[in-house]
Amino acid sequence: MTPAHQHFYTKSLIARGSILSLAAIMERSLDGLLSRYFSVSDQQRQLELIELLFSTERINFRSKYKLLIDILRRKLGDKYNQEFPQLQNKFDDATRVRNIFAHECEIPSDIVMPDEFYNAYHIAIVSLKDISKSRGYTENEIDVFIEQFTELSGWLDKATNVLFGEKTYRNTRVNDNRVSR
Repeated sequence: MTPAHQHFYTKSLIARGSILSLAAIMERSLDGLLSRYFSVSDQQRQLELIELLFSTERINFRSKYKLLIDILRRKLGDKYNQEFPQLQNKFDDATRVRNIFAHECEIPSDIVMPDEFYNAYHIAIVSLKDISKSRGYTENEIDVFIEQFTELSGWLDKATNVLFGEKTYRNTRVNDNRVSR
């Protein structure tokens, strides 16, 4: 393996891992939001709901966010589209990105590409179903994917505010003008 290929392969692993990690965090946040909605304040019931329903094959990421959208539509009525414009599309885009990086893999380290390829792209993905299909992603494209998950995190914060009257900022929860970590 050439040094350029080794460097590229390492960058690919980091970029893919970052996107999958953000997708997992997003899904766990959605699990917590939905379990809290359905079990109000009983933390044990929230954890049980996550364990028995949301963290299983019974309900996938797409089903979870569609459930959240239905809840928000019921709560907000006609104001939903104004408060959460294009939320369905944003979740659909994030799901597409998550699935690409979850079900395809980096170009294997034993396949050597021309140096120009390594200079043009930040990461390359190979379809596990058809190894002849590969796609390179630039650093800017990776940044856009990461921004999609960051933006969705903000939408989940807004949903928390709508459903529970709380504002959540990163790991700080603001409620009734008191701040706790």
